[in-house]
Amino acid sequence: MVAMGRQSLEHGKLDTALTILSKVVSQAPNHALAWFSLGRAHLLRNSHDVAAKCYHRAATLAASQRGGPANLLQVARDNMVLCGEKVLPRDWLPALQDAHIAAAWAEALQHHAAAAAAAVAATPQRDAALRAVVVGGLGLQALLLHALLSCHRRGEADATAGGGGGGGDAAAGGEADATAAGVEVTWVHGDDLSRVLAAMMAVSASVPAEELTTTTAWPDAAAPPPAAAAAGGEAAVDGGSADQQQAGGGEGGLQLQLVVAAGLCTARLALREWAAALAQARPRLAPGAALCPSAARLVGVLASSADLVGMNQVDLGAMAGDSGGLRYGPANELLWRPARSMQVSGFRYSLLSEPFLLLPEISAAQLMLQPQQVLGGGGGGSSSSESTAAATAAVARRHEVTVAPTAAGRADCVITWVEYELAPGRWLSYAPHELQGRADPPALSPHVWQRVQYLSASPAVQPGTPVGLQVTLSGGGNDVRVEYDEDVLPPLPAAGDGVGADADGGGGGLPAGEPLDGGSSSSDDEEEAGAAAAKSESADAAADAAAATAAAAKAQSGMLLPYHMSMLNDRMRTRSYAAGIRAAVAEAQAQRAGGAEPLVVLDVGAGTGLLSMMAARAGAEMVVGCERELALAVAAGALVAENELGDRVRIVQAHSKSLSVAPPPPPPPQPSPQDQPQPKEVGAAAAATAAAGDTAAASSTASATATAAGAAATAAPGSAGAAAGASRQLPARAGLVVHEIFGTDPLSEHILPSLAQVQESLAAPDAAFLPSAFRIVAALAHSPGLQAALRHVAPPIGLRGGAAGGADAAAGGLSAEAAARLERVLPAAAGAALQAWVPWKAEVDLMRAPDLRLLTRPVSVATLSLQAARPLPRAFRAAADAEPLPAPTPLAELGFTRCDPDGQPLPAPAAAPAPAASAAATTAATATATETAAAAAEVEPPVGNCVVFWFEADCGAGGWISTAPGSGSTYHGHWIQNVQFLPEPLPVVAPGLVAAGGLRVRISAECVMDRVRLSAEWAQLGDESSSSSSGDDE
Repeated sequence: MVAMGRQSLEHGKLDTALTILSKVVSQAPNHALAWFSLGRAHLLRNSHDVAAKCYHRAATLAASQRGGPANLLQVARDNMVLCGEKVLPRDWLPALQDAHIAAAWAEALQHHAAAAAAAVAATPQRDAALRAVVVGGLGLQALLLHALLSCHRRGEADATAGGGGGGGDAAAGGEADATAAGVEVTWVHGDDLSRVLAAMMAVSASVPAEELTTTTAWPDAAAPPPAAAAAGGEAAVDGGSADQQQAGGGEGGLQLQLVVAAGLCTARLALREWAAALAQARPRLAPGAALCPSAARLVGVLASSADLVGMNQVDLGAMAGDSGGLRYGPANELLWRPARSMQVSGFRYSLLSEPFLLLPEISAAQLMLQPQQVLGGGGGGSSSSESTAAATAAVARRHEVTVAPTAAGRADCVITWVEYELAPGRWLSYAPHELQGRADPPALSPHVWQRVQYLSASPAVQPGTPVGLQVTLSGGGNDVRVEYDEDVLPPLPAAGDGVGADADGGGGGLPAGEPLDGGSSSSDDEEEAGAAAAKSESADAAADAAAATAAAAKAQSGMLLPYHMSMLNDRMRTRSYAAGIRAAVAEAQAQRAGGAEPLVVLDVGAGTGLLSMMAARAGAEMVVGCERELALAVAAGALVAENELGDRVRIVQAHSKSLSVAPPPPPPPQPSPQDQPQPKEVGAAAAATAAAGDTAAASSTASATATAAGAAATAAPGSAGAAAGASRQLPARAGLVVHEIFGTDPLSEHILPSLAQVQESLAAPDAAFLPSAFRIVAALAHSPGLQAALRHVAPPIGLRGGAAGGADAAAGGLSAEAAARLERVLPAAAGAALQAWVPWKAEVDLMRAPDLRLLTRPVSVATLSLQAARPLPRAFRAAADAEPLPAPTPLAELGFTRCDPDGQPLPAPAAAPAPAASAAATTAATATATETAAAAAEVEPPVGNCVVFWFEADCGAGGWISTAPGSGSTYHGHWIQNVQFLPEPLPVVAPGLVAAGGLRVRISAECVMDRVRLSAEWAQLGDESSSSSSGDDE
């Protein structure tokens, strides 16, 4: 049956496979391979949460069974984690481990638990259950809130004995507690995987199921209890004014005392989701109910920064100088975005103002009662989240903000961030670390990021001269745009207006390229030589289609990650490719000297066409660049036209696997002597050939100014499908393949299968590749900070319980002993549920990991020639012996220095002074985090807990591109380094024993499809035996 189900998967019969495999696991629940196959079926259905659970079950079974496929355990775990990353919140682990965020939540929940208990105790229904809902999050807030409410309901002794309120004896608190209804916390998730993990955490914390419910739907607002109905039914929201107290509690009987939107308090402003959650909560609220957060605000600061500008637009002068004169203006026109999300702490910037509010402070009560007034679209509320979203999605709300600059400079942007009031006076901020006064490394807090709003005019500002900004809130409250008041951008071009039209007004925004998917061709009309009107009509149609395509691509470019622009500002990368391509084209042409066929160059993953244009400038006669992203293909077409290379460069919006090589023309029949054409016929044939050449030349000229939809004039006459097929054909196998499909993990963008397919189907047998090879460089390392933040699930709880009977205990219902117990129990519960879902590898800028120490010298572990390896392997293994260092060594002492994009070393950054208020607000949390890290560094021996690695690519005459720590190619973050954590730490051997025994650290690499997996072990030189477990057991 399993074989039948897997066979159905292979043949694309997804429904049949799901039916068969579901039946198998229901009848044989311990069949690991069946669970694995069922996970694959759900993955093909894009049901990532269900697929993740199936892979988890398969991995659990494979770990305890023998006789199954050798790699089932590893592959099931890998797929489980990858699917989990699609479902769980972005950067969930570092967010969970953030001591500053934990302290803010602990303080807020202590306040709300005490307030809720006091509010219920002051009513006639003092024995009613304490009810709360937690929306989203990863569980710590729900578990902690349950523990705190239980302390108040049952007494501190019960809560302590029950491990945070779960399982204590109700009678131990006294007679009143024996009759109390207890605590009911509902934890609402958006997916089934989170619900299952939440239930696991609750069980690990010994919380009774009737006290903590995990669900994907809000609890029913059933008929109210008699006492609640007698109270009148109108709930007063804590913090709301008299005219806002219309929460509608009488419609339902759940009577919530507290609603905590834990999962929405992130760096992303999600007003639409917040409003929807409040709409669900509204009919369920009790009188006096509290909302957490009670308010949110969007804060900004004027800044000047060439670095931040470089994340959004190309330095045209540098690009021209490094690429040999290419003009790149259209890229800034098509791919420039009004705002981008990033962590600004890693860049250089100057503040030109004090922080200011971009929007009036947003009250949770007002957002619940009058969402349209807050989000835009007029007054009036709605109890339906669907109607609220529909009413606000298409409207915008604008505000005028006046800023007083405090320094002179060029205002390139406004750095914005979100802050939430979790409790009165207790704000959770996502400001840059340096503005908060945080001492922990920003690189270990990727969840703390900001939104950079670009001012395209970059106005010069002076202290004392006010600057006006216009702030627009749209998209139902989720989209914010900040503009300089004299810098309102023009609307997108309408159909027919064109983008980048030539001086005569002809053409559109997508010149010099092949038709994109869905495009049309006017080549049939060009066959009619004398039809001027038809030509004009087809040109207009092409321009209209191109304008629409360009507008759609510009809108889609908002989905592109910032590295697409910053990578173009990587001057070392550009120079290496320019020099390498010039030499490679010259060599390929020299090898074909005297040959009849021109050199065909294939650019795999062309992006904006940079490498394609470099090849054409170097003399290649025919270059085909394939790029599957619409926005990048549009930009590439415009850039090819801007640089007048349309006669040599063809951009195809497609994946390389969709390309093919045109079949060779059939040999002409050998005519018999009597069939030789007469002289008149020969002349006619020559004239026809010349006419065809004129048509092709005219078509090529038109393609330099026409849209991509109209640039297929060279396609053969016939249907649109035939034209599209022809556009994806190479005229001959490529003699040179250029590519840049490396991720931070060099295999993560599927370079092996992609180039293997190119090698097999599109490249000539003797084709050159550039880069021609890449290598993986690795070292054994030690970093408690990386281990704590990115590998080991042990989140801080942030409680500050006082001595028994002290002020802290009275305020939060916890003594020091109870707080200490929760600090043990709750992290253990989180680890039990979540540890298996932690990625085994992380991407980190190692220069920003202050406690990282290398234990060996970096060594080239694996080198793969993309040119000599025929066929190119899709998987391979390699190993190398690394020399142990005499002592744990910082990167700087090994010669690694952070460089700018030009490759010039940067001075050591000075600590930026933080605003006094921000520094005071985080002093305690920073001190705690610093003390903990220092203590860990003192106690933990210098064992190897991870392997760090990066890659280098051989660009021939252009040298090796390196992503080593500090390299200029890693400055903007499009490439950084990788950290793979070892399943078991590797002990450090004393230098004397290393020398005496001839010991080395053997680092092995297993490269499979789209990932590199490393392991480390001690070995003697020349000895292939192992002294420790490998990463295969991860």
